[in-house]
Amino acid sequence: MLYINAEEQEKLLNMEEVVDAVAQSLRAYSEGKTDTPLRYVLPFNEDNRYLVMPALSDELKIVGLKTVTVAPNNSKQGKNTIVGSVILSDYETGETLAVLEGSYLTKIRTGAISGVATQYLARNDASTLCVIGTGDQAQGLIEAVLAVRDIKRIQCF
Repeated sequence: MLYINAEEQEKLLNMEEVVDAVAQSLRAYSEGKTDTPLRYVLPFNEDNRYLVMPALSDELKIVGLKTVTVAPNNSKQGKNTIVGSVILSDYETGETLAVLEGSYLTKIRTGAISGVATQYLARNDASTLCVIGTGDQAQGLIEAVLAVRDIKRIQCF
């Protein structure tokens, strides 16, 4: 079984490829080629939430499960507020193929969705990006938009 941590993911992935992969996955979803049930949210310990997101692709012959813990009060202890992992399993045997640390993957995938939206919905000559928020998700969003547009100015609020 393969384990890929955030640092290795950052070395292996480039945003242009991730934007393309996310566009393909959104297309497959809209064509009914994936099974992506609604996310299950399990609240615990007052403000915390445990999110469970299964999915499978008949076309890619893979089954995946993403789990994310959202713990807003972790920031007071200097810890990440979002912690997660992705488990990929073989479509035929169910055997675990890989476990991926989820925080970087979440950041880059969430950003890539903004990249896809920008690619298809923004003017080709768009040169200014406005971002509301400055956390990890904002960084992924900015990287993705920069991958598809020649942005000259970024405004963060």
